[in-house]
Amino acid sequence: GGGSRRRDAFRCRRLPAHPDTRRQARRDATRDPHPAFATPDPHRGNTASPLPAVYLSGSNPNLKPESSKTTSAGFIVEPKQWPGFRVSLDYTRLEKRNNITSISEARLLENEALFPERIQRGPNLPNDPSGWAGPITYIDVSRINAASSRLDALDLQLKYGLDMKGGTHVEFWGNGTWTLKARQQLLPSLEPFSILGISASGGRSILLDFRGTYGVDIERGGLGLGWTVHHYSSYFVVDPTLASSAPIIVAQGN
Repeated sequence: GGGSRRRDAFRCRRLPAHPDTRRQARRDATRDPHPAFATPDPHRGNTASPLPAVYLSGSNPNLKPESSKTTSAGFIVEPKQWPGFRVSLDYTRLEKRNNITSISEARLLENEALFPERIQRGPNLPNDPSGWAGPITYIDVSRINAASSRLDALDLQLKYGLDMKGGTHVEFWGNGTWTLKARQQLLPSLEPFSILGISASGGRSILLDFRGTYGVDIERGGLGLGWTVHHYSSYFVVDPTLASSAPIIVAQGN
C-alpha cells in the first residue's frame, strides 16, 4: 500500500505598485555623472563611451499596476511501507502582464530606436568613423513595465527519516528547483527573449537552470549534527545573443 495526494491551484490577480516602490522612485533614483559609460555601444563599434554620461536608475514613479496569472499542480507521496519517507513535486507557471522589471544597458542599446526617451547622445567626435552615432550623454535604465513575462519551474522536496538503535535519528533530505522557462517581452512589437541563466538580466537575481540543497541530519540525546551541500548550475556573465556582448566574451569568456 501507499499514500499519495494531488494538489492544483489557479490564481489571477492585479498587482498595484507598492507605496514603498513609489517612495523609492523619488528617493533612490540616481542621476550620477559616470566618468564614462562602460557598456559596449553597438552603434559605436561596440566600444565604450569616451565621455561622462548621466545615468538614471532605480524605481520609476510612472509605473503601471501589473497583473499576474499563476497555475500550479503537484503531488505528495508518503508510502506506508517506507515510514519516514516523503517526496513532493510541484509545477508552477507564472505569467505577468505589465510586469515591473529592470532593463539592462545592453538590451536597451540593442533596441534604442524603440526607447528614444531613455537615451540621449552628443555630437560625433572628430575621430569617429563614418556611420557611428554620437557618444551617449544620458541613459535611463530605471524600471519599466514590460509587455509580458513567463516563468515555469519544478520544485522537488525529498526526505527520509530513520530511527536507529540507541535512540539515534537520521534524516536524509533534499530540495531542488528546476527553472524550465524564463522569458520576457519588453514591448508587444519585440520577440520574447530568455533571461534564464544570464547574470546581466537587468539587475535581477539570476534565474538558474537548477539550484538545490541536500543534507543529512543526525540527532541523539538532544544533540544534533548536520551536513549540507548547496548546488547551483552554471550561468552566463552576459547575454550571448546580444551583439554588444561579443567584446566582453572575448575579453573574459562567458
